[in-house]
Amino acid sequence: MRGARSSRRAVQRVATDKVRAADGPPRPLQVVRVFDGPVPLVASMVSVLLVVAALSGCVPVDRCALAKLVDRYTRDTSEAAELLRRLTPAGSPCLGDCGKDLSNDAFYTAIQKLRPVLAKRLRGGDQEAWNIAMALREFTDGGLLEDVTETAASEVSAQASAYLRAAKARPRSGALHVVGFLGEKFVDTPTSTRCKELRARLTSLSAISDADLVVLRDQSVQELRKMVQQCG
Repeated sequence: MRGARSSRRAVQRVATDKVRAADGPPRPLQVVRVFDGPVPLVASMVSVLLVVAALSGCVPVDRCALAKLVDRYTRDTSEAAELLRRLTPAGSPCLGDCGKDLSNDAFYTAIQKLRPVLAKRLRGGDQEAWNIAMALREFTDGGLLEDVTETAASEVSAQASAYLRAAKARPRSGALHVVGFLGEKFVDTPTSTRCKELRARLTSLSAISDADLVVLRDQSVQELRKMVQQCG
C-alpha cells in the first residue's frame, strides 16, 4: 500500500510539474562512535540521538507525545494554544521515531486523522488552525509534508488573508511552497482543472490589501503567476 502511494507521488510530480519538495535537502547525519565498550541498547540510542542533534543544530522532539497532542487538538480546538507552543522550538526540530515502521507511527496516524478536520477549520478562517498547518510543515518531511501542504494549499483561495498571516508568523515554514502546491487529488485531472484552481488562488491573494501582508502577498502572487502563465 505504501509502495503504491510512493509510486503515485512520483507520477504526481511528473503530472503537475509543480509539486514542491521539502524546503531544502536534509542535512546529512554524521555517524559518531560514542562508546568504546558494550552499552545497553536504549542508552546507546539516546546518546547517539543527542550527539546527532548537537551536530545538526536541531531540537529533539518527543514524536509520540506530539502525536497525542495532535489527537487532542483534532477533538478539541481548545488544545490549539498548547499545540502551537509545542510546535515552536528554539531551533529546527529533529524528530525521533515513534513506531517501528510508518504504518505504525503514531505521529503519522495522528496527522492523517487531523487532515480532514484541519481542512474544515482552515476553510472557516480559523487563524490558529492556519498557524498550526504552517507549523506542522516544520515538523514533517517526505510524504507527510506533502499531505500537510496539500491540506493547507487546498484552502488558500477560501482564506487568502489567513494563509498570509500564518505564513508571516512562521517565516521558516517555507509557506511560499504552499500556494502553488496542487497535491495528489489533481494528479489525474485535466490541465484546465489544475489551472482553474491556481487562478482561483491568484485571484484571492491579489485581492488582499492589508498593509502588513503586502510583501508576502506580492511574493505569493509572483509565484502563482509563473505557474498560471504556463496554462496558456
